[in-house]
Amino acid sequence: MKLAYFFPLLAFVVPTVGIGFGLVIPRSCIAGFNDLTVGFALTVVSACATYWLGLRTVLREVSKMHHKSDDAREWRVRIIIQQEGQTVAPS
Repeated sequence: MKLAYFFPLLAFVVPTVGIGFGLVIPRSCIAGFNDLTVGFALTVVSACATYWLGLRTVLREVSKMHHKSDDAREWRVRIIIQQEGQTVAPS
């Protein structure tokens, strides 16, 4: 897994945690360590776990597709038939 795969996750987590715990929660009625702040933190952690599991699943599927040696590669060929005489399409 490349570090670059986690940049979108960091772009979500850093502002969410910064705004949530830095601005919103301290100035609201739920300030402090309580069920609501723990719930918010677990929501962010769950989003990270979901992202990581999804990324792992996709990379596993892509890896399987590239390592299949049983399937023959698909070749696409364009066949052009040329006949002598009058052309079919006007030029």
